[in-house]
Amino acid sequence: MIEKYHTPWLSIWMNPKQTVRWILESNKKTVLLILLFGLAINLENSSLQSPGDTLSLSTILLLGIIFSPLSGYIFVWITAFLFTIAGKWLGGVGEWKQVRKVVEWSSIFYIASLIITLLEIILLGNEFFQSTQPTLENSMFLSVLFLILYTLQLAIFVWWVVFLVIALSEIHAFSYLKGFFTLFISLLLVVLFNVFIFLFLMIFK
Repeated sequence: MIEKYHTPWLSIWMNPKQTVRWILESNKKTVLLILLFGLAINLENSSLQSPGDTLSLSTILLLGIIFSPLSGYIFVWITAFLFTIAGKWLGGVGEWKQVRKVVEWSSIFYIASLIITLLEIILLGNEFFQSTQPTLENSMFLSVLFLILYTLQLAIFVWWVVFLVIALSEIHAFSYLKGFFTLFISLLLVVLFNVFIFLFLMIFK
């Protein structure tokens, strides 16, 4: 039954529960997934920080590629750790290695979003990473197109969250509701950590 879902690139969208079981039994290498995951994270973060105001497009892309292994592995390991700890707090039984494998394969959603991001970069060039985007602002066609693309990326993100809820409930052997709260608690821990760092820097600057 599990063997039927040997193509997680497709089944993860429509058969998440069965795909999770396949992932847990699979030993396929995920290095490429993690590298693309890291690239997607880097480009997404860059688009929010407007590096295009001072750097060329080629430099931004090159830096995104160079640091993709670091970003990908750090995100996977920390996220898996948080999901494991939060899940156990709620009575889950999943282990870090199991959660890590699922997080690695969940990068398929980020990679799908990365394809859209690359299309946006092709359309806008370096303006995609700039604080102002006159080409987009002066074109009704591009404005509508980007609205559609942003909506698609939002839908992919929601799909990613749904998959993780299902995956965590499967790994930790508890309800979908607890799977959701595992995500919520993990996010809360990240927010609290960032607040702590911010306050620490404010006090000791």
